[in-house]
Amino acid sequence: MANLALQIWPAPNLPEEILAKYRKTKKVGTIYMLDDHQALSGPIRPLFDQFRQRVLNLDAGVHEEIRKQYIGYKLATNFVSVVPLANELKLYLDATIAELNDPNQLGRDVTSVGHWGTGDVEARLGQFDQLESVMALVRQAFGRQTEEGYEAPQWSQAGVEHLVEQASKAEMQDALLAVVESALRNGLYPRPSKRSLTFAPLANRNRALFTLSIRDEDLVDLWCTADAFQKFYGLEPEEVERQLGAPGPTPLQAVEVSALADRLDELMADAEAVSEGKPGRKWNGRDFYVTIGDRSWDDARTYGFVAAGGGDFYIKPLERLFPGARVFLYKPYPVKGYVGVGIVKEKSLPVIEFEVEVNGQKVPILEAPLAEPEKVTHDADNPALCEHLVRVEWVKTRPTGEAAWQAGLFTNQIPVCKLRDQDTIEYLEEAFSLKDMSSSRVSAEP
Repeated sequence: MANLALQIWPAPNLPEEILAKYRKTKKVGTIYMLDDHQALSGPIRPLFDQFRQRVLNLDAGVHEEIRKQYIGYKLATNFVSVVPLANELKLYLDATIAELNDPNQLGRDVTSVGHWGTGDVEARLGQFDQLESVMALVRQAFGRQTEEGYEAPQWSQAGVEHLVEQASKAEMQDALLAVVESALRNGLYPRPSKRSLTFAPLANRNRALFTLSIRDEDLVDLWCTADAFQKFYGLEPEEVERQLGAPGPTPLQAVEVSALADRLDELMADAEAVSEGKPGRKWNGRDFYVTIGDRSWDDARTYGFVAAGGGDFYIKPLERLFPGARVFLYKPYPVKGYVGVGIVKEKSLPVIEFEVEVNGQKVPILEAPLAEPEKVTHDADNPALCEHLVRVEWVKTRPTGEAAWQAGLFTNQIPVCKLRDQDTIEYLEEAFSLKDMSSSRVSAEP
């Protein structure tokens, strides 16, 4: 009967190129090429090629290591890492901002900012006429390494990437990298092991906050330790479990792992980081950082509001704002910087309930003449996706072209979070001439 079955249903004789499409393979030890960086197929390539040649010419011992997220140039370790973007190159230098002679102020201190590549100073290269100035910084980072020797990076980037590549599907790899980026952005320490990636606080790198364990069936198990979040960041265990889930193990698919990156951003927005067991800066009970992304600043300023929409991740943070709170509004486009300071007047409302004054009459904002109506009116009939607005009385404002900004000011991609950075507050109070602002106009959180 077996022979008869083989005659009736013979095994197909398919060429290797067709069979390869159906084989399940794991990309372990993937070798990347320059062409794998999509940005290098665009207009930035000639500038990159010239920069690359100059770096390789620094010394015969310089070699290039192409990774998925960046390109490193090293002796014993990277002295400069390059992250190609569509219209510029992000460079990360293995030096401190204090050590560099940087007369053109091209460098930015990113010691507390998550990023790919090794280095505490970021510089951007977008034009050929910047090349000489940028190379002067690269030569200093190169010289520092040759004189002082190798200093190990804070976390094993190669180890993390090797672990991520053990996930069999590209979607899961991308999702895991998104979590890593979120963790670095929030000052967490990624620690890879054989099949797991543990995230720890910098104050104690042996203590697990949460762990992602790769399974063979294209799933990742999430293990979360709410008590550790409470000890090291002052976060309530209930809030940790609401954002990240129960202690575990919780099996997650790629889309759920990707969502975990956003939830981690939201959770850590209110974290009180500690250093060596001591609490970090406390919140003053009144000041918030707010961003409205690419929404119209003209509309927000004219009608007195801040807004967010597109889902709970963006809308929920608005609920933190209470009447009397002071908000500092950051606008990343078209020129990044802070453009307004105001006082919250009402809790958030869905767009269909928000009214504004037009020619002395109160009308729904949906009927008001707006500079960019589509930014406000989208999904108006969908409570889950529509814009939600918080009424704000603007105290001081600036046009976007004159936004207040300097390197090192606090920013976050969460629409609303408590502003704890005293250096940022003091800078903005001076930039917006708020020293004479009556304290009676700003009340602390009830």
